[in-house]
Amino acid sequence: MFDEHNELVKLFKTSLDLMPSDNYQVIIRSSTTNLTQLTFKHFQGLYPGNHGVLANSVYDSTRGLLNYGFDLFHYNESTLPIWSANEKAGGYSGCIWPGSDYEYHGVSCTFQKEHNGSIPFEDRVDTIMNWFTHEQTPTNLVMLFIEEPDEQSHMYGPNSIHITNAAARVDNLTRYIEDKLIEHKLQNRVNVIYLSDHGMVSVPPSNFIDFTVFLANNTYNIYGSTPVLQFGKSTQVSRDATFFLQEIATKFITMFNFSRGK
Repeated sequence: MFDEHNELVKLFKTSLDLMPSDNYQVIIRSSTTNLTQLTFKHFQGLYPGNHGVLANSVYDSTRGLLNYGFDLFHYNESTLPIWSANEKAGGYSGCIWPGSDYEYHGVSCTFQKEHNGSIPFEDRVDTIMNWFTHEQTPTNLVMLFIEEPDEQSHMYGPNSIHITNAAARVDNLTRYIEDKLIEHKLQNRVNVIYLSDHGMVSVPPSNFIDFTVFLANNTYNIYGSTPVLQFGKSTQVSRDATFFLQEIATKFITMFNFSRGK
């Protein structure tokens, strides 16, 4: 997470400071959670050791490669997303959120749209306002996924002008959400909680790790992407690749965890 005095944080707080209500708080804290896609922890309310969703693509030693889909999100059938729990309790959930397009324990969201990065942020907000004000089943829980500034930061790093522009877009979106709540007379009925995915740090070239120095071509497979990148031994070679992966994990012990699959 960024420090509260970081320029991007101050930029993001601009709209919050301009809001007419005194009932808002800005809470900025550091995150000590282990590396994973925190989006999934937010939707489950659980740690990855429980729900099993580590990233958009994960290799499991018994199930093989799990890409984004039903099997990945149902790695642990006992987990229950908070929107499904809300439905079971008699509420109406509306989601534009990874994983919300599947049933859990036989329950689906009352309102659901698959996340689509090509849809403007403001259009997504307009959609959820319609859910809030639906005559028959007004939603009492909405999960809205916004891919910025995460997407730009992954591509260009946190110190790029791209991330500054992305943060400004989210800042403007924050104001748009407040304006729409006021327009629909919901400002005193809806609690808005902003969740962050994870922090970012720049990696200079001097900190790059060239795995080809340790491993020959065709001796290993790579699964996933940042922040969880998995290396596995190719089935066509001996355990030499596994040995070298363990050697790498030992050398960079503060950066890697090594586990030997079944």
